[in-house]
Amino acid sequence: MGDESARETALAAMRRINAAWLAGRVDDLADLLHPDIVMAFPGFAGRAAGRETMLAGFRDFCRNARVHEFDEQAPEADVAGETAVVTFRYGMLYERSGK
Repeated sequence: MGDESARETALAAMRRINAAWLAGRVDDLADLLHPDIVMAFPGFAGRAAGRETMLAGFRDFCRNARVHEFDEQAPEADVAGETAVVTFRYGMLYERSGK
């Protein structure tokens, strides 16, 4: 797979991931997440490691929050061999516990 094709594949997977959790379909994410996936939190304030940890975090958020707006900006994918790193900026307006 060429670099451009691999980048587009990674970006398409990220779009599918965001669409699934935004629609509350967390179980749809399982096949899209590598068992050793790592997600850095905004501002590198922490990280979630592992598929089951990620799924649990998405389930908790989807049960306890209501997203009013989600704006993804400047998605990029870097590919090295069989590994891709996708980064993007986003803005999100959501309600949790009435706030």
